[in-house]
Amino acid sequence: MKTYYITTPIYYVNDKPHIGHWYTTIATDILYRNFMLSGFDARMQTGTDEHGQKIQKSAEKKGINEMQFCNEVSGEFYKMTVLANCACSYKNADIANFNEFENAKNALSNNKEDLFSQGENFIRTSEGRDKNTGEITEQSLKEGRHVKFVIDFWNKLLENGFIYKGKYEGWYAVRDEAFYGESEIVNGKAPSGAEVEWRVEECYFFKLSAFQKILIALLNAKKDMVMPHEKYTEVLAFISGMRFTDAQKGEFKPDVLIDLCVSRPGLKWGIPVPNEENQSIYVWLDALTNYISALGEKADKYWLNRNNESVVSHIVGKDILRFHCVYWPAFLLASVMKIDEINSINNLEISDIYNKIKPYLKILPDKIYAHGWWTNNGEKISKSLGNVINPEDEISYIESLGAQNTLAVDYFRYFLLRAMPFGNDGDYSRSKLVLTVNADLVNTIGNLTQRTVSMAHKYLNSEAVIKISENAREAIKKSVDNYSKYDILNAIEEALMLARLANETIDKTAPWKLAKDGKIEEISQILSSLLGDILSIASLLQPICPFASSKILQIFNQKHAKYGDILNLDGVKINLLQSDEILFPRLVFEENIKK
Repeated sequence: MKTYYITTPIYYVNDKPHIGHWYTTIATDILYRNFMLSGFDARMQTGTDEHGQKIQKSAEKKGINEMQFCNEVSGEFYKMTVLANCACSYKNADIANFNEFENAKNALSNNKEDLFSQGENFIRTSEGRDKNTGEITEQSLKEGRHVKFVIDFWNKLLENGFIYKGKYEGWYAVRDEAFYGESEIVNGKAPSGAEVEWRVEECYFFKLSAFQKILIALLNAKKDMVMPHEKYTEVLAFISGMRFTDAQKGEFKPDVLIDLCVSRPGLKWGIPVPNEENQSIYVWLDALTNYISALGEKADKYWLNRNNESVVSHIVGKDILRFHCVYWPAFLLASVMKIDEINSINNLEISDIYNKIKPYLKILPDKIYAHGWWTNNGEKISKSLGNVINPEDEISYIESLGAQNTLAVDYFRYFLLRAMPFGNDGDYSRSKLVLTVNADLVNTIGNLTQRTVSMAHKYLNSEAVIKISENAREAIKKSVDNYSKYDILNAIEEALMLARLANETIDKTAPWKLAKDGKIEEISQILSSLLGDILSIASLLQPICPFASSKILQIFNQKHAKYGDILNLDGVKINLLQSDEILFPRLVFEENIKK
């Protein structure tokens, strides 16, 4: 069966989740749900990154051990997946259990003391440590998915000849948990703006330099591996040390990729390097392997032995693109190839390299998609400006304007992915949220549904034969195609365009006027097509607004269903259910709203 494995980055537990974390997680959930609805055996993975110097210092500051600190903050990130109504927080996410929001919230309330009961879709890099003390024991290694996997992965890289001991001298940013070359330092800081300090350390190195030509060959052959396209050009230019147009031709400057320091001496809170008491494995080598360690016994199914129709996809913020597009592919290839083979391949021209690495491509992800950042009313978000956006507060705010909690979450999810093209930066404001929700969901889709269903009850005695129009078929086809390209905004737009066309049909045909002339058969044909359009719109809303879409489907006596199953309702007679419930309550815009 074709599988779709899609991941968020694992989130660093140095602070509580902010809008960026919510955005990444919700976007990934929307894509996950779409692929489930498209017939894939889909799986979403998220979790927390829990090792490193920052965490060690944060725990010391609070006067607790590192494991206790991680337990507290990791719990906040798991809670985020529940409160954002992400299907990965459900006990059994599938089409039959597509909207288990209330059950997930209840389970969260009942399991506050056991954060390790979060289920297999939430990975913690501390899995493999004692749950209370954080110590690594024989028993804890057996019980956890991650720590032993990292140690085994390290040993593979060592055995294959890619790790050696040496001395590191250079700049290190504690905030980024990353090393930087002299050429990357801008005004005394890392490219990210983080403070750097000069380090001289004896540590282990990974032979990243051996992968420059291979990565260039890979990206020149797989132009859709890194998305959106501008990020692809950025990564290829970085690896080659050349302009993108030259890199495309296979040109490069040697030694742009230097060997990577992959251990830290004296770091207490990290996974120990095997047989080295005073060295811990570099947090990015530790963290990136979570994408496979999290799968446990299902690694073959979703990754290592997937078929050609199956996909592995990472959704990441643009600030961590290099780690995923340079380090991660190199680590993965090094885990299945020997250094002698890599050296031999490097003697070839770049144009000949791709065919040599083809047998190993299944170890690599198929897609790496980098999204943008949010501003708040046009300003960069920062604690110092006091404009950090707390999504829980925003959902409460939406509730205060007239939407009950479950629908408020739908509204929030909808706005985040409607406000900007996925991949671009976007600006958040409450006024934009209210206007967008009222225009799209309330006025366009909600109004269409309410008046069409009302006319069906009035003129057709609540019975109708569903007609799936060509417009509806085309909307579903285009929407699914847009999702496959991670173009969430235009996937949403297909549902809106179909709703606009349906509203125009009502205005042009005026069924209420036809009723005065007794033209019931003509009304029946018009409403059958309109009801088919509404079913199709509800189908397309399923990934974004799981609760609201379920309320529309219930009117038709239907449950959540794959896109193809909705199309199969063409020609089927349906008894429409009576409902006085307003599907999309209007958000009452406060006169003095805080923008």
